[in-house]
Amino acid sequence: MASVEAAHSHVTYADLERWPDDGKRYELYDGEVRVVPSPAFLHQVVQANVLAILRAYHKANGGAEVGTPTDIIFREDIVLQPDATFFAARTLPRLDLHGPIRCVPDLVVEILSPSTSNWDRTQKHRIYAEYGVAEYWIIDPGNETVEILELNDGDYRLAASGWKTGTLRSATLPGLAIDLKDVFCSPFARRRPARSKP
Repeated sequence: MASVEAAHSHVTYADLERWPDDGKRYELYDGEVRVVPSPAFLHQVVQANVLAILRAYHKANGGAEVGTPTDIIFREDIVLQPDATFFAARTLPRLDLHGPIRCVPDLVVEILSPSTSNWDRTQKHRIYAEYGVAEYWIIDPGNETVEILELNDGDYRLAASGWKTGTLRSATLPGLAIDLKDVFCSPFARRRPARSKP
């Protein structure tokens, strides 16, 4: 892989499509390649919970949700893979169902991990704002927090935040409510039944 990257000082999505499938996930930041590390189990649990929340919303209101690995092509040399992405019903007609996604999502979700936290709060924050993603959720599984950021005049402002419990409402998708207990519920949190005495 190093030889492939070395041959391309400025990588585009077309270059990525020609690379051999080595099982790794890649993102492009202004033509620079970044390998996306495999997420931990807790990250995957939270991602599944978020996708279930978005799926319930789309069943009631239309739209579509996708998880990783899904390339979102903001520009030929800017390709990101949000942990969860939502397209509202009004946006769906702009999607090519048989090609890569080149349409700006209505909502993106990033789930923090030690290796991605700074990136999610800086580079991805900048790109999502620059290309007009209306709403950005930042979820921290370790601290069980959710931040909902709303795009306002080209940058994000904190519209809502919560810790562990309570309900947050989407800043841009009408009727979308997020119960934090549903976001952070884990199979390990279920209590085992008490053992009966002999």
